[in-house]
Amino acid sequence: MSFDAFKMLDQKPIKLVLGQGDPKTGGCWMTAVSAYAGLEWNDHPECVCCVIRGVCIGCINDVLGSDVSRGDVIGPRLFDPIGTRGDIEITKQRYLILANWAKNVFLPYACRMLNNDNLAERFEALHEITFDNMLEVIKMLPRFDASDPPLNVEMQSHIWMGFANGLCRVAMYSLHDRCTFEYILADAATYIAGTVYALVTHMDWNAEQREQFVLKYTIPLFDELIAVGNKTPIELSPNAVALRDDGYITVPLIE
Repeated sequence: MSFDAFKMLDQKPIKLVLGQGDPKTGGCWMTAVSAYAGLEWNDHPECVCCVIRGVCIGCINDVLGSDVSRGDVIGPRLFDPIGTRGDIEITKQRYLILANWAKNVFLPYACRMLNNDNLAERFEALHEITFDNMLEVIKMLPRFDASDPPLNVEMQSHIWMGFANGLCRVAMYSLHDRCTFEYILADAATYIAGTVYALVTHMDWNAEQREQFVLKYTIPLFDELIAVGNKTPIELSPNAVALRDDGYITVPLIE
């Protein structure tokens, strides 16, 4: 479904929740987009770039710790992802932005939160990731050594594996002859985004801490991804989005 074809047929209140949900209890960001667009109730609307979808769900929607936070943070940006799917070259650019954000920003941050400055510095020292050097970067991914603190090893391994899997899926694309490259990029983005959700869950942050993390780290990533390509996002001022006391949001009709 193209951006030009998108039209809200009816204004409907939707609660933004953790998970795909259902029409009675609410749904995640991508499910809300599907519902507002008049599509089938699902969390993979065809009008949204697969990389942006992974970030919206794994790095923002599921990381936020309350339905109220989701309404506050996602509401004004609700329709920004619509119309971003299309050119595979743009999708590839967005994937590299996500992968390098993980390498340069998130993984060092995560390692330091887990008291491993040494591993953080080794991630920061990696080359910038491109499609040409991806196999080499995978070979150079920092391993745990004797100088690493024994605490949080399982969590560090989980994050390391999520990132590595996200790179390997793309680097080994030629072996997946039954899959389109877009499918591979979607899978890889989900792996990388999943490391963010895993860390936040492990840290046991409250709703306010989660919202601060999203606003500082993952919303700038989202904004950068949206800016790639020739689509102009639908801008909603905070006053245009009504967050009701029961946690549901309503937005203006789009003609």
